[in-house]
Amino acid sequence: MTAISEDGLNFKTNENPLLITEQGELKDVKAIAHFEIIKLAEGFRMYFDESGLVPSDFEKYKDENWTWPVWRIRSLYSPDGLNWSLEPGIRIDYEQEPLKYMQRAGSCTVIKEGDSYHMYFGAGFSPWEDLKWWKSWSWSGIYKAVSEDGLSWKIIDRNIFERGSDPKIIKMGDEIRIYVSEGNRIGSNSIESYIKK
Repeated sequence: MTAISEDGLNFKTNENPLLITEQGELKDVKAIAHFEIIKLAEGFRMYFDESGLVPSDFEKYKDENWTWPVWRIRSLYSPDGLNWSLEPGIRIDYEQEPLKYMQRAGSCTVIKEGDSYHMYFGAGFSPWEDLKWWKSWSWSGIYKAVSEDGLSWKIIDRNIFERGSDPKIIKMGDEIRIYVSEGNRIGSNSIESYIKK
């Protein structure tokens, strides 16, 4: 959905959905979440989590009875922010090297620095998936990827923070600040911020 505001505080929602899964541009996409929109020299790119997938949806695991959730990052392009086209390919894929045990990639944030794009994203891991909450904590983290064109990404960094999820990044003057949702194993949560060195 989309909404419009004159002051950035009071919004009016448009009645017609902008994008609908399993229809139009997203006809082959079961579920979407966690959008990140960046402005390009011409137009806009929207990164999103593609979910609703399980390992047996993929050729190499089609004969396995594995049903845990799989997420990956894809993108759409728009010349005007209103009309969107699904871009071919996957931006960060399930089990993408060097994170060969990665089951879920999503909640990304993207910024352009100089001539390259930098993506920070959440990743969840497991060679034999177990969704017990304490194992999910142990097998997750925030990772970094770089790209020259915003489409083909190379994962370059291991877990950046001790804990956290859902990173967001903004440029403030000469500084780049990253906001991270941090939680712990007894259920509390906070938002922390870090300045990129």
